Amino acid sequence: MKKIAVTGGGSYIRASSTSIGLDEIFSDIRKMDQSELESTMYTEYNDQFQIFTALAIILMVLEIIIMDRKNRKLRNIRLFRFKI
Repeated sequence: MKKIAVTGGGSYIRASSTSIGLDEIFSDIRKMDQSELESTMYTEYNDQFQIFTALAIILMVLEIIIMDRKNRKLRNIRLFRFKI
């Protein structure tokens, strides 16, 4: 473990259940440079208006169908009339 710590540029401190090794580790941590890390916050939005959108689309299609019957110019388009 000591070789790994030296190779990685770190230090090896044996910490046991006593606080002797832990005090050394905590003092080394306090000596380190403290800097703020950047973070990105993502927000997940819940779609809540699907029912109103579907209702609006249905009403628009119904309006086209009704207008097709009333308007003479739209009758010639025959958008929804197919011969089988």
